[in-house]
Amino acid sequence: MTDAALREWCLEELARLLDRPVAEIRSDATFASLGLDSANSVGFVLSLEERLDAELDPELLGAYRTLDALLDHLASQGLA
Repeated sequence: MTDAALREWCLEELARLLDRPVAEIRSDATFASLGLDSANSVGFVLSLEERLDAELDPELLGAYRTLDALLDHLASQGLA
């Protein structure tokens, strides 16, 4: 999966979880400011694990507080 494709998938998944239009999801906004709560965070990480076919740390969104930071981390790990 390319970086661009993963970014697009993440934006769409966050929009789905938050029941918001994709256009409202900014990749530089913190997950908390987007309204992602702990239940949605777990759901997002589980969906991301399935999409990447990789096991991820459940605390990932606490360490990488924006989608941009998360995607940079995943790329540095060879997952994006």
